[in-house]
Amino acid sequence: MISIKIGHYSNTHKLLLVGEGDFSFSTSIARAFGSASNMVATSLFHKYFRSAKIMLRKGGEVHVTHRVDHPYNKWELTTLGEEAGFTLIEKSLFDKYEYPGYQTFPISTSFTFKFICLDLDLLSLNNRLLK
Repeated sequence: MISIKIGHYSNTHKLLLVGEGDFSFSTSIARAFGSASNMVATSLFHKYFRSAKIMLRKGGEVHVTHRVDHPYNKWELTTLGEEAGFTLIEKSLFDKYEYPGYQTFPISTSFTFKFICLDLDLLSLNNRLLK
């Protein structure tokens, strides 16, 4: 498979896109990749970190792009991630122009928060034992 990259994402990644609203972001990525076979998109922002653990593999990352102005800064994404067992490894400015076809209303500054799960080895063991 030829690797295709758009913004932070590659067609070699397994993607869970949460909080998608009108799905224009996931559609723009799928068009760039020529397929959506490596992604799941949902408009629900509920329990996203715990849901991410189910599909995350060792070495995988969870990316959450989020506004940082009021009142969204009160959501405390880093804390939510830490409570679910994730560690923030990077916070980078989100540039919507890197994603052709992504349509959004005018927004203030947003960042992509990138997390890893350090306890995936234990999680994998627990999932195997539950089967």
